[in-house]
Amino acid sequence: MAPGSEKSRLLDDLKQAGEIVQSTGTPATDVDRAEGYRHLGSLLRSGLGEALVDSDPDHPRFSFADLSGKWGLDCADALYASTLLQGGAAYRIRGRRGSAHFMGFQLMAGMRPAADVDADSLERAPDGSFEITLSKDRRP
Repeated sequence: MAPGSEKSRLLDDLKQAGEIVQSTGTPATDVDRAEGYRHLGSLLRSGLGEALVDSDPDHPRFSFADLSGKWGLDCADALYASTLLQGGAAYRIRGRRGSAHFMGFQLMAGMRPAADVDADSLERAPDGSFEITLSKDRRP
C-alpha cells in the first residue's frame, strides 16, 4: 500500500459505515441513530486497542479486555483475555480451572475461529491444573 493509503482506507470505511447508520431501512429515531454511531465508535476503539496492544508473539501474555470497547456477542458475566500468536510457532498454555463455571479457549485466524476447546474437555490434574499445546504439528 502506498504511504497514507491505510489512513484513506480507514476513513473511507468509516464513512461507509456511517452511511449504513443513516441508510433507509435502519431505525430512524435520534436515539437509534445515536446508538448506531456509539456502536461504530466502540468498534473503532476495539480495533485500535487490538492494533496498538503491546504484545510480543515470541513471549505472549494474556491481557484482559476492559469491555469499554464492545463489538457484540459478549457476555457481561465473562472475562475475556487475548494475546497475539505467530503462525508456525509452538506455544504451551498452563493454568488452573479454579472456580470458573465455564472456561473456554478459542484460536482465531483473523475474524474466523480456527479451534475451540473448553476446560471440561481438558485432562486436568487433581489440583485442577491443565496444559494446552498449540502447534501446527501434532504433539503428545
